[in-house]
Amino acid sequence: MQSLKSPEDVKAMLEHSHKETVFLYKHSASCPISFFARQEVEAAAEKHPVYMVVVQQARDISTELAARLAVRHETPQLIMLKAEEAIGMISHGAINQIAFDDMLEG
Repeated sequence: MQSLKSPEDVKAMLEHSHKETVFLYKHSASCPISFFARQEVEAAAEKHPVYMVVVQQARDISTELAARLAVRHETPQLIMLKAEEAIGMISHGAINQIAFDDMLEG
């Protein structure tokens, strides 16, 4: 899982989304639900490209991505991207490996 910490990181993620489906995981370091969701996302990241932004460490990037992708900000949140567009999203307790796979199949 790659961390997004700069505008260059965001650009690289969006460019990657033109080659294959990628996932953006928005994490809150202070939320217990995020703690459990991160474990699920880390397991899924072994098979799929996942980028992560920790909102407390990169709030500007998180805000920019919410606006750019036209997705309401939530944490934890998993957004599926293809060609720089959000094509699926799950959040909070719904984030698990089964839902992750369902997003890919749906």
